[in-house]
Amino acid sequence: MGSGQHRRAAELRREGYTQAATAEVVGISVRTLRRWEKDGKLDAALTNGSGPEPEPEKESEETGLSEARRRKEIALAKKHELELRRKEGELIERSEHLDVLERAGQAARSAPRRLADEAGELLGTDSRDAMRLLELLVKPVLRVLREPFEGES
Repeated sequence: MGSGQHRRAAELRREGYTQAATAEVVGISVRTLRRWEKDGKLDAALTNGSGPEPEPEKESEETGLSEARRRKEIALAKKHELELRRKEGELIERSEHLDVLERAGQAARSAPRRLADEAGELLGTDSRDAMRLLELLVKPVLRVLREPFEGES
């Protein structure tokens, strides 16, 4: 594992890559990256200029290719980071999210019927009047919850 890897890892971390994404791009384990960070090898790679100096790009074609590779690395790192976050349960698919919201809306719409007897007791009225009142309360709540998602399909 050469100092070129240290330099690349240091650059990626400085650009805001996560440890997992940096390790993936550089081709090392997260454990190795953590050890390098702990040992100060990444700081040394940037401050000492260790590692092979990048060759000056001679043609615009080389520059374009280099930029394309850099964009590809960034895209792959972002993709891997999203996959990791999904596996860890931090992200859910949009369709799953909308399904959960729909089920929550159904539960809220059925709440007045299920709570009418208890609400009637608390309000000192019969369950039909309590149900009408609860239905009036549920509609604006559902409208407020739906507003951020209107126009999305």
